Parts: sequence; structure tokens; C-alpha cells
Amino acid sequence: MKFKNPKLAVLMLSLSTTSIIPLHAQDRDENNNVSMRIDFVSWGENISGLELRDGKSGTPVSALAFQYSKTIEYAGPQLIALAYGEISEAESKKMAAELDLVRRRMEEEGAVNTEPKSLTKIDTDVDKGEVPKALAEARKKDPKLAALVKLPTNSRHVTILLAPGPNKSLIPHILDDDPSKQPLGKIRVHNLSSYPIRLLTNSKKSEVLAPGKNFISEAPSENFIYELAYNIDGKWISQENNLVVIRPNQQVHMVVLRNESSFFTSSDGSRGGYMQTAFLRRTPQ
Repeated sequence: MKFKNPKLAVLMLSLSTTSIIPLHAQDRDENNNVSMRIDFVSWGENISGLELRDGKSGTPVSALAFQYSKTIEYAGPQLIALAYGEISEAESKKMAAELDLVRRRMEEEGAVNTEPKSLTKIDTDVDKGEVPKALAEARKKDPKLAALVKLPTNSRHVTILLAPGPNKSLIPHILDDDPSKQPLGKIRVHNLSSYPIRLLTNSKKSEVLAPGKNFISEAPSENFIYELAYNIDGKWISQENNLVVIRPNQQVHMVVLRNESSFFTSSDGSRGGYMQTAFLRRTPQ
């Protein structure tokens, strides 16, 4: 069996219109306030100059390409907002060019990530290549807004993966890392490509995932061994066999997607396959 070394990854984004206050506050109240940790990760290239709006001044956040950065402790309204902060003109042009390149390639592929998934979906305008109506309306008062995100009310930790959207918007995908939903020592596989995928695993399961779907797999003896295939025009194409070590104290996500960012390109310009895989790994404190 041929093994391919996948890249470690993670993802998150968060936006806020309220102050950041201690995590031990109530995680919900009659005003639909929430309290949780939030991690920000970029779908493709690094995104600089982001701010989590807190009502007075923006709190800087990092959204690195498939890497965790600083975790934010957030308590406040369920609906949060992320905005572009003050960055240089050169940085702004570079970031805009990188995001536009990734977005155009996603559109050419008909990628599923052009639509917000799960808890993040506010409306379906992105299906038509338009900024969501709620964001477009909010931008009339604050043109720098990049995204609006509706957080879950019953979670203590989320990762928000940010994909580039139309007109400098960001499309958030929420990964719920609450221990009740993302158990330690197992792996959750997400299909964020636009094609059905199939995984044959060492837990003796064969799972077929439609675009946007996910499932949790066991990791017998701390090993997750899988064979990944994807379906194009009714034909299954095998991509890779691999082994991933899953420690008993870790939360792990496997994200399968089509992505042309430099994160998945080696120094000689080669790429590992038609599909890309990223592994998001955390040891909860």
C-alpha cells in the first residue's frame, strides 16, 4: 500500500459585534447570547488584517492557510461579524488578487464551497455569485465587513473555515468542536468538494459522502487507514491510500476538497492529486 503524507491543517473564522468577555460566562441567555472558543482558519491563502468587531475597536485575528492561530474567547450575540481592518495598500492588493484567483478556480470547478454550509448559511445568494443579502445590507453601514456568521447556541468550541466569496466577501464553514459532537480519539471526514467521495477505512466501513456531508470514523489502535476515491460522471477514480495516527487525546478533522492554493503545491510546482486533503488536529486543554 502506498502512503502519502497529508498536510496538517485547521481552519477557522469569527466575527463579532460585541465585547470579548470571560469564557466562563453563561453560554446562552434569553437574548441568544453564546460563550465559546473560536478558531479562525483560511481555506486557501493567508488572510491578513481581519478584525473581530467588538463595538468599540476591532480585535485583530489571524486566518492562516489550514493552520490554527490564536484562539479567541468570545461571549456575546449569536450573530457575529468579521471585517477587514487597516492594512497597507500593497497588502490589500496582494490579498485581493490571491482570493480572487482561488475564487475563480472554485467557480470553474463548480466547487461546493461557493455556498455557506451547515450553521453558517444566512441566505442562498452566493449560489448566484452574489454577496448574501444580509451582508450586502450590513455593508451599507460598514463597507469593510467580510462575513456574518451565526454561531451554534450549544457549543463550547468551534472552528470557522473561511473560503473566498464574491466581491471580497468570505464564506464561512463551521466545524463544531464541542466534545459532545467531536469526540476525542476519532476523526470526522468532511467532503467540501463538488464531487461524491468514497472512503474505505480500517474500521471495516465503506462510506460514500455527497458534497457537503461528513461522518465520524473510529481509529483502531490509534491508526486511521483509508482509501480515498472520487466520482466524476459516474466513474469512481482511486486517489490515495494513507495512514494517519490519531491520539486518544486529540480532536481531528479530515477535509477533502478541490483547492488550487499554494498550500497544496510543492516547491517544484507539483500537486498530490486531483483532490486535496487537509488534517485539522487539536489537543483540547
